[in-house]
Amino acid sequence: DACPTNAIIVGDWNNETSIVRKSTKENRAYQALEEVGIKPNMWYKVKVRNEENKELAALQHTTSHH
Repeated sequence: DACPTNAIIVGDWNNETSIVRKSTKENRAYQALEEVGIKPNMWYKVKVRNEENKELAALQHTTSHH
């Protein structure tokens, strides 16, 4: 393990079934400066905040239609 807290993931980018490759397909994943055409070798993930509020909002949305 490269990082015991899993903050850093290391793997084979060429293997499409590797954790490293799959994690870059998530909605939270992004590359710095990708909008200007720079393709760095590092990917970052947006920190999830207020996950409980999102679940509560979804629950309220589904129950408010009754």
